[in-house]
Amino acid sequence: MDIDQVGPLLRSWGLDAGSIAKFIEQKITLDIFPSIDDGILTQLEILLGDKLKFKQSLVKLSDPESSQTISHEHQV
Repeated sequence: MDIDQVGPLLRSWGLDAGSIAKFIEQKITLDIFPSIDDGILTQLEILLGDKLKFKQSLVKLSDPESSQTISHEHQV
């Protein structure tokens, strides 16, 4: 899975770039996903419980000030 494909999905859930970066860095190994399709949403929900719990966990990881900042930087 390409990180550029994960980001738009997570943003569609209302998550900001800082939260997405922290999630990807700390919570997910992208190699576990064999392909990009609607199944990724199901797989993420299985891993994380549901969208609400997922968002709550990201809020806890994110600094409230930085969570309002959208970053366009990419790290490999």
